[in-house]
Amino acid sequence: MKRPLLIFGLSALSLAGQAGCSDDRLLVGQSPDGGGQQSGSGGSSAATGSGGAATATGGAGGATITRSERPLQISGKEALTRMTTLIWNAPPDDDLLSQDTLGHFKTVEDLYSPARQILADPRAAVGVGAFYRWWLNLDKLAMVSKDATVFPQWNAQLATDMANEAQTFGVKVTLDLNGTYQTLLTAPFSFLNARLAAIYGVSGVTGDALQQVSLSGQQRSGLLTIPALQALASNPTRNNVPHRGVTIYQQTLCMPIPPPPAQVPALPNPVPAGLTTRQELEMTHAGAVCAACHSLIDPPGLAFESFDAIGQPRATDNGLPVDVSGLTLRNFDGGDHTFNGPVGLAQYLSTSDTAETCMATQWIAFAFNEDRQDVTSAQQQRDAAALAQVVGPYRAAGFNLKELIADVMLTDAFLAP
Repeated sequence: MKRPLLIFGLSALSLAGQAGCSDDRLLVGQSPDGGGQQSGSGGSSAATGSGGAATATGGAGGATITRSERPLQISGKEALTRMTTLIWNAPPDDDLLSQDTLGHFKTVEDLYSPARQILADPRAAVGVGAFYRWWLNLDKLAMVSKDATVFPQWNAQLATDMANEAQTFGVKVTLDLNGTYQTLLTAPFSFLNARLAAIYGVSGVTGDALQQVSLSGQQRSGLLTIPALQALASNPTRNNVPHRGVTIYQQTLCMPIPPPPAQVPALPNPVPAGLTTRQELEMTHAGAVCAACHSLIDPPGLAFESFDAIGQPRATDNGLPVDVSGLTLRNFDGGDHTFNGPVGLAQYLSTSDTAETCMATQWIAFAFNEDRQDVTSAQQQRDAAALAQVVGPYRAAGFNLKELIADVMLTDAFLAP
């Protein structure tokens, strides 16, 4: 899915893109946190000169990050415009432009302070929210249909609520909480209204507005257990375990899964009597041809069997107890890793180098307005070079998400002439 490109006065070679904003979006603001500021007047870095090093304090815990000094090859105004277009979907404001007029932006490192200033502005919720809608395919929820007999509560309003919840959660963790990737996958809360609370089985939530609600004691853990993701990767009447597993691999791990062989028969619907979905799949996918892929994608998909096809918690499947224990990610991060249920999977992935790096890859693809279904070899080379520049500071800052976004905007590719 390619995002529409909105540009404010950029050259034809500009790389920054931004999705449009829907009127029903609930945006969470951001107060300036003062973090991540470089030393020097107006955002100029403390540098040793051309070819030297610039030192910045940013990210979780005030990590000190040293970057190589690089000359800025475009004008400061052009660089600021690309940055605010990506994060605000708007041109730079007078304060940023006045800093450029004073000549503060001579090197790439000089742009670190304005990058953090842009992210500290409430308008950052626009671009960060657009990232989460793009990354998680939240706009596709409007096209999801569910069987009215099985899920009578499913309607267009609930689908909109789910998309807004996922977006709001991502924005809140990234901006308001100055969160890390680990926080994104393990935070014990979400943002619910009365309709969503009914899906979660949470009492005491009223009204249409989203409000922060503790999910302590539930089988929920951050972003991956939000109902939007479960509804998107399910069928109209039942869960789709392989689809849920493929979603984890492709969106969270950046690991492509080949399409299934031709003429693969559909799984029986409903599940045969006397079997759970897990038992059915373990029998059906036991053969060598199926197991090659399904031994990889089924376990992370099975982790979410404790939720139904619209993300409601459930203890039984086909009249039998749901079992999400003893699941294994195979040949992953150097070995096999066994986990229990959605919380166990989320906790493991929250500290997985593959998953943390994939988040950087997703932000790079978003910043460059890539069509994820048609990435050219030139784009792959550009993305690899950008990733190499981003991963070090991102890791040094404890995988802080604002640090990641700032460093994506400082890559050579993003600021190329």
